[in-house]
Parts: sequence; C-alpha cells; structure tokens
Amino acid sequence: DRISVSVAGPQLERSFHLTPVELGTLFSAFFWSYALLQIPVGVVLDRLGVTRVGRWSAFLWSVAQALTAFAGGFAGIFAARLLLGIAETPSFPASSKATGYWFPRSERAFSTALYDVGAKFSNVIGVPLVALAVVRLGWRWGFATVAALSLVYFLAFYVIYRDPSKSRSVTASELA
Repeated sequence: DRISVSVAGPQLERSFHLTPVELGTLFSAFFWSYALLQIPVGVVLDRLGVTRVGRWSAFLWSVAQALTAFAGGFAGIFAARLLLGIAETPSFPASSKATGYWFPRSERAFSTALYDVGAKFSNVIGVPLVALAVVRLGWRWGFATVAALSLVYFLAFYVIYRDPSKSRSVTASELA
C-alpha cells in the first residue's frame, strides 16, 4: 500500500494531467506524515497500547486506500496519501512493542526479523498484484484491491491479536 501509488503513477499522470512535480508530491506525501508522526505515535502507543492503536491504524489505512480509489484528482489523492502515512505510522513501533511483550529477550531479534521480512516480502507479492489490477482494471481497482487486502488484515488483527495481559498463561502441566 505504501508504494501502490508509484505503480499507478503513469495512469494517474494521464488521468489527471499531472506534472512531474505533482506526481513526485503524490509519491512523497505518505512519507511526510509518516516521518513527522513517528515520535508522537510512540508516545501514544505507550499510553494506549498496541491493541487499541493497532486496530485503529489498520482500519484507517484501509479507509485511506479506499479514498484513493474514489479520489477525483490531485487533492483527493494527496489527502488520502497523507492519511495513509498517519495510519501506518504505528505499524513498526507497535510491532516492536508487541514483540517485547510476547517474546523473551533471547527470541526478540529473530521475531523482529520475521516481522521485517514479512513487511519486505509483502512488496514482492503486492507490487505485481497491484500492477496486474492497474493494467487489467485501471488505477482505481489497484487501490480498491489494496483497500480490500488491508481490510482483511484489519479483521485478522482485530480477531487474533490480544494484549498479553488478556491472554491466559499455559502451565507446564498443560504442555505435558
């Protein structure tokens, strides 16, 4: 979802008669809000927790992608990209915090590496998928596809993720 706008860039450029500067602005809009909010979001995560912030984050990035699919021009896409940056800002700090909650120190590097490789591998899968949707169905469907996949992630996170304090501990006798 972060790089989907670059895949759709040529079609967006043609559809809205964007200049190279406008296209570059759309490509970077996500990173403006994402970078500016890293530290404040860390504070919010420490106060409100991974569960609450993670749920809102995943939901809002689905909304941001859907708004992009329905955008009527540069301003709408720009606003949706800023919202996507806001929505995704908590993802890495939340994952790091959750890793600290759920894994002992001896396993944190490996679990962090698994999270990070998953994030990188999503680009390996996502870019061709978005490109296929954009080429076959148009740029709006490319963003709609990402919005749908993001919504699936939100639902999975909502159902599966629990704060460790709300999780039942397994005793040694139950493992035997």
